[in-house]
Amino acid sequence: MNYIKMIIFSGSASLVIAKKVAKHKNQPLGEIEVKKFPDSEIYVRIISCVKDKNCVVIQSCKTNEDIIELLIILDALNDLGAKHITTVIPYIAYARQDKRFKSGEAMSAKTILKLINNSSDRIINVNCHFLNEQGTFNVAEHFNATSEFYKKNMKSDDFSKISDGNFDKISRFFEKKSYYFDDIGFNEKLKVKGSKDTELFIENLDAFTAVAKYFENELDNKNLVVIAPDKGALNNAKRAAGVIGCEFDYLDKTRISGNKVIIKPPKNLDIRNKDVLILDDMISTGGTIAESAKILKSCGAKTITVGCVHGVFSEGIKMFEGVVDGLVCSNTLETGVSKVDVSGIIADRI
Repeated sequence: MNYIKMIIFSGSASLVIAKKVAKHKNQPLGEIEVKKFPDSEIYVRIISCVKDKNCVVIQSCKTNEDIIELLIILDALNDLGAKHITTVIPYIAYARQDKRFKSGEAMSAKTILKLINNSSDRIINVNCHFLNEQGTFNVAEHFNATSEFYKKNMKSDDFSKISDGNFDKISRFFEKKSYYFDDIGFNEKLKVKGSKDTELFIENLDAFTAVAKYFENELDNKNLVVIAPDKGALNNAKRAAGVIGCEFDYLDKTRISGNKVIIKPPKNLDIRNKDVLILDDMISTGGTIAESAKILKSCGAKTITVGCVHGVFSEGIKMFEGVVDGLVCSNTLETGVSKVDVSGIIADRI
């Protein structure tokens, strides 16, 4: 008879990955009913008994509805007497809204995480967009530092007038800050439910290495180069190249305004007749990546493959047809190209 250590619940956005995590852990998948009313309101009913139980909720949050559903599930578990709640968010929206560039802008990432934190004892995320390392972080310090930087450095309320120098200044500022904490795992001393703005812990898991290992097995590294889509993603490209055993470089991307960028060829490598692998942590619309692929083709690249952890693909993947030779992401979000399974990474952590 299997000893039940936890009950794993799935939100409607993560049914596949939650089942796989439950199988890895040899633990039951909790019984839950989620449905939507005609007026788009969400109905949640927790059917399994959760009183005095350790519960895990797995829900990727790509849409606002996903977030609301998660918050309702968490609140219901608390009301029903759950002993401990671990919230696993393989992908979380709003992670790019972690900084303030204009006067009065909300840091929406902070808002969402605070709401989730209020009903959770532990939060686990996979490759959070604004965290560059694996480990446990007090992201409240990140948000507070962002506010501090804005007050000291941002003189203009117009995003389009912020110079490239200020973007570089932002990068240097946050590189000097360290929000890393020891690998605490399940530590009752760091319960964060209802904590103040000075404490908001997230355990950030790394699936980027798993994506790199996938390509290590799928692509021939003899003629391969890894290209980061911009300088900010260079460290990830370096890590992937180390796993695969090939060279790496990045595209020089200059932001002209809030929605316009200029992309230049790789800085250091000659990619003529090379098999190119473009890697990033996430692909949102895909427009910049598709444009990058076209530029690399014009530079003589033999083949172009694109990979990422989070395949948001908010405008679909049709734009990649005829532009790239391969497109792969993980299953933090379920897509038609989700070929890298991260359920084992999550299962090892909970």
